[in-house]
Amino acid sequence: MLRMMVVTLVVVVLAGLRIPAVQAEDKQVLFLSKSQAFEHGPVARAEGRPSLCDVVLGKLVQEIGGTFHSTKDASLINAEELDKYDLVVLYTQGDLTQPSVDGAAPMGANGVAELIEWVENGGGLVGFHAAADTFRV
Repeated sequence: MLRMMVVTLVVVVLAGLRIPAVQAEDKQVLFLSKSQAFEHGPVARAEGRPSLCDVVLGKLVQEIGGTFHSTKDASLINAEELDKYDLVVLYTQGDLTQPSVDGAAPMGANGVAELIEWVENGGGLVGFHAAADTFRV
């Protein structure tokens, strides 16, 4: 099951770049793995070590010439920060504007609107697995 999830992650990230790998140089990828109520194993960071997703996605992005930035800090989803990235990858769960089990900063009040505007203006966005549970009402 875990192997299938990792393979899916790789495929999704490559599809999200929407460009041939040889043209991925200097692409900036932000990976947000914030969990409000339940943190899935592949994004859990134990004893200060990177998560499985951090390791796999980071290596993949590096191999195609991009730069990988991993965070649980949802406050980075704002217009100023988003302008630094070409692709945002979400492995998130719950209401990102609320305190969370992972202890990371929540998204600001304008975060969702600014993310939508960024995507409408050409920013790449990939959400997988638990991202379908993000902001579910």
